[in-house]
Amino acid sequence: MTQRTLSAADQQKFRDLLQSATLGALMDSRRWEPGDLAFQGGTCLHLAYGSARFSEDLDFMIRGGLSLVGLGAAVQQRLQGLQGVPADMKVTVTSSRDARNPHAFMVTLGGAHVIGSAKVKVELWQARSSALESLKLVVKPISSVAGMTAFVPTLTLDEILADKVYALGARTRLKARDVFDLWWLCQQVPAPELGEADLCVRPDIYPVADGDWQSTARQWLINAPVRWQELGTTGTVRAVEQDLKRWLPSSWRMNEDVARQMLAVAQSQLQGGITLMAARLARYAAAVATVSQGSTP
Repeated sequence: MTQRTLSAADQQKFRDLLQSATLGALMDSRRWEPGDLAFQGGTCLHLAYGSARFSEDLDFMIRGGLSLVGLGAAVQQRLQGLQGVPADMKVTVTSSRDARNPHAFMVTLGGAHVIGSAKVKVELWQARSSALESLKLVVKPISSVAGMTAFVPTLTLDEILADKVYALGARTRLKARDVFDLWWLCQQVPAPELGEADLCVRPDIYPVADGDWQSTARQWLINAPVRWQELGTTGTVRAVEQDLKRWLPSSWRMNEDVARQMLAVAQSQLQGGITLMAARLARYAAAVATVSQGSTP
């Protein structure tokens, strides 16, 4: 059989098809109880809220302790016979080890005689049940290219804003997508607000290795001011401009001035987060000290 090459437009078309179909298959793969999972991240903003930025991943928080054995296989089974897939291509799913956090699997649409493919990575971050239960969710109907609709428990924009501010300060390296997402969130009407409770539950959701809330919050407050300074450098402006061109439609006007505006918004939101986290940590430390003094003979 003669080989053929997928154009960039075809790869994007199949990626859109695969993303929405995988989301539907995941929701249909088992009986999810209230509080089991929450859709988050850039693809959530794109599919559920209309953000222009493309993203390759489907990101979820899920309840800690939930068995995920066989989840990838169940998703693959539901994707067989997907409408819109050419005869010379098929869907395959490759799962990670079930013990890893986040649990992840890769969904690929490709063919032996097709050069190029569409891929969607599904990541499920296992969080403590108490932390997950504190999150504000809304069920969003998300329609697929194939005409199916999935009803997906989704973080509210306030929660996604808190997630993005926390991620911006916590990551080991800057990701331009966090900058864009924060800027996009702040353009919405009404704009979401960064709440102390929303932000300060994140150290419980994303603890450092073997760390409690206090040690994780302290580490974040060490990292975040360094990131704040990085956001204001000329090199960062250029890097964000170039990277975002890969993730936005060709019609999107992206230049250094736009990147600079986005970075200013991200800096402002991160500064607000630093202030909120520092205030909560100070109150936490004072409360612990009071309890310790009260227990002293």
